[in-house]
Amino acid sequence: MDAEIWIADDDADDIFFYQEALQQLKITDTIRIFRDGSAVMQQLQLNNGVPPRILLLDGHMPVMSGVDVIKDLCVSSLLQDCRVIVLTGTLSPLDEETIRRYNVPVYRKPSSPTDLLNLMRTIVSA
Repeated sequence: MDAEIWIADDDADDIFFYQEALQQLKITDTIRIFRDGSAVMQQLQLNNGVPPRILLLDGHMPVMSGVDVIKDLCVSSLLQDCRVIVLTGTLSPLDEETIRRYNVPVYRKPSSPTDLLNLMRTIVSA
C-alpha cells in the first residue's frame, strides 16, 4: 500500500489550504480527506487496522472529535504505528492536557500561508 496522509477536518477551507501546502511541498503520499473522526475510525476498520503514515486531526469536529479519535487509537494501540498531529483553532485546557498525555503534538492552525507551509514541512519531514 502507498504511504498515505489522512486529514480529518470539518472545515472545507482548512482542508483546501492543507492540500495546497502539501502540493507545494511535492508530497507524493496519497491524501485522504475525512469530515469527522468517526469516518477515520471506519476507514481504519476497512484497512484492517493499517493506519496512514500521518494523521492530521482537527480538535473539534462533529460526530467524533480529534480527542476522541486519539483515545480510541490509544486503546487499539494504533497510536504507536501512526504519526498523529492535532491542528486546531481552539482547544479547551482539558482537551489539550488529554491529547498531550498521549504524546500527540498539538499545533494552532496557522493564520498565514507561509506559516502553514512551514508547519506542514515540519510535520511531513519529522
